[in-house]
Order: sequence, then C-alpha cells, then structure tokens
Amino acid sequence: MSYTRPGAESSLEAHSMVAVSLMLLFNHLAYAFQWKRRWLSLTWKILAWSWIMIGACWIEWSSRQWRERAAQQKQSSDVSTPLEIHH
Repeated sequence: MSYTRPGAESSLEAHSMVAVSLMLLFNHLAYAFQWKRRWLSLTWKILAWSWIMIGACWIEWSSRQWRERAAQQKQSSDVSTPLEIHH
C-alpha cells in the first residue's frame, strides 16, 4: 500500500519525499549533535552520506520515469484523427 498525495503523478513522488526526509534526518543527526563515542559519530556520518547517495540516485531515477511517462502520454494524446471534409 502506498500513499499518493492528491495531484501527485504516482507513488514515485511519495517515495521521493520519503528519501529526501531520510536524507535530511540522518544529516541532521550526524552533524548537529556531538556524540560521546567516536564510533557512533562515524556511524551516523556514514549513514548520512550513504542516504545522500541513495536518495540522489532515487530522485534521478524517478525523474527519468516521470519524463518517460509524460512523453508516452503526450505521444498517445497527439494521435491525429483524419479530418472529415463536407461539401
């Protein structure tokens, strides 16, 4: 089950919002706080940078999917019908 906000083209947009939210959350946890243990700080930073890469790849992939769908919809709506000529 996936949530799509009203007006969203597909669930891809909803998943992109989740990816961006996780990117921001992990980045905030990694750099806004001082963790007492060095390994914990390093773990948060690795997780934050990993999600930045995953999120960027997901956003790029989903934007390509949106463009392909838009092109297909435009192509299917541009089908010309023969004109009827009445004399």
